[in-house]
Amino acid sequence: LTDLDERFECSIISLNWDIVVERRMRSFMYPVPIWKHPLGENPNWAKNSIHLIKLHGSANWFYCDNCRRLFFSEDGKGALLHNAYLETIDFSLFKPILGNIVDLGRTELEKDHSTERRCGYCGGKLGGRLATFSYRKFFAIPQFQALWDQASLALQDARLWLFVGYSMPEADYEFRHLLKSAQLAGKEWPPKINVIIKENLGGPITERYLRFFGLSDENIFNEGLEKWVTEQLEGYLKTRESPG
Repeated sequence: LTDLDERFECSIISLNWDIVVERRMRSFMYPVPIWKHPLGENPNWAKNSIHLIKLHGSANWFYCDNCRRLFFSEDGKGALLHNAYLETIDFSLFKPILGNIVDLGRTELEKDHSTERRCGYCGGKLGGRLATFSYRKFFAIPQFQALWDQASLALQDARLWLFVGYSMPEADYEFRHLLKSAQLAGKEWPPKINVIIKENLGGPITERYLRFFGLSDENIFNEGLEKWVTEQLEGYLKTRESPG
């Protein structure tokens, strides 16, 4: 990531909730209005920060249903650790089946997270917002919509697209539509596309990319990221295309 960022003007579009990039990059920013949790300060992003666009949400984001502000935690997966994705009532559905296991889960949820789960501006209760792995993802909050707009612009501006470990599942039909729209509407058509697939997971995933983008086999590397970094990264950094 650091090598790519030094060579190109990069944006990272992620459909994962994890915070791997946040832990690895020296300088990044979420390109939407967002405040630090729990103090509620606006972050002072560096001007040259890489844009990290997380289309399905993030494990360190809180959302206030009252004032509609988005917060991020700097201490890891804050929203996950403070039980922002579950309420005690959620376990009532499983009581007849799981019994004591559900009671244990309810006890954990009832631990006092009142300070961590309150909005620093309006005092409203904070929750988590994630788009799940299904055909019925929920994107109807302002920040998600803004992130998708940012992703579209970043893709249209970029001359190079590098996919890492993304299988392009059928359930991501909204994202597939975004990709195809951006491919056709970009400044320079078509963008140069390269794909890195986990070792032994080629086959149908490779075929999806070949059909969807009209690629050739030479654009697909299906021996995993570690081997690509070892064998291909140096050459990729010397790509004659204009940075983007």
